[in-house]
Amino acid sequence: MLAWEEIKYTVEYLNEKNKRGHKKITFSFTTNGSLINDQILDFLNRYRFKIMVSFDGLAQDISRQKGTLKKLVPIIKKFKNYPDIELSTNSVFCPRTIKYMTESMKLLIDQLQIQDNDNQLETIQSWNNHQIFQLKEELSRLREFLVQFYKMHGHIPVRSFRPSKRKGIFWCSAGRNRMSIAPDGKV
Repeated sequence: MLAWEEIKYTVEYLNEKNKRGHKKITFSFTTNGSLINDQILDFLNRYRFKIMVSFDGLAQDISRQKGTLKKLVPIIKKFKNYPDIELSTNSVFCPRTIKYMTESMKLLIDQLQIQDNDNQLETIQSWNNHQIFQLKEELSRLREFLVQFYKMHGHIPVRSFRPSKRKGIFWCSAGRNRMSIAPDGKV
């Protein structure tokens, strides 16, 4: 987002070059949302962007800069006015913020009505026994919430709790897995 003019130029250039090619071009990026404004939203909507907003829900002010929760919620709400933007969120919970996971997912799903959420656990920091217990409790609470949501709506809006359609050794949400397994079992 810091190079917004270059992004705009590139998108417009590719679309102009593609007029004869008739290829389906998709654009996407991940942002913390802090630089999003109405002009940017208009552009993203016009070119049907897929946007992932890094948003830690109620843990936002703990894991990121204080005051960003209050600033980011209205920005996320604005996305609803732009139906051609495919919005998703990514939330990361660490040992000191795990107790906010379920309520954060409720905020995203119930209040902000985001239907494509991803949540991750911090793996760099060590988790002590108490934090592991908190994680277990939060996962149980989140499961309860998602089961109820599924019963009412017929889908689960959190990627981590959906069956994977991908095959292979692993899948990274940052891009496609380049590793494949040959018929003889070699990688």
